[in-house]
Amino acid sequence: MPPETSFYMVLAFTAYLSLLGAYVVSLIVRRRNLERDSATLAELQADLDRQS
Repeated sequence: MPPETSFYMVLAFTAYLSLLGAYVVSLIVRRRNLERDSATLAELQADLDRQS
């Protein structure tokens, strides 16, 4: 009879899903920061255009 390894399988899936979740959260945060930076740059560009 083979050894029982289902605990390790569940542990591996949990670790994989945790890493995947952290990656998705990281992508969401990065996108939010990029949108904020883009808005700031657009505002600065508008200020420069008004001064010229």
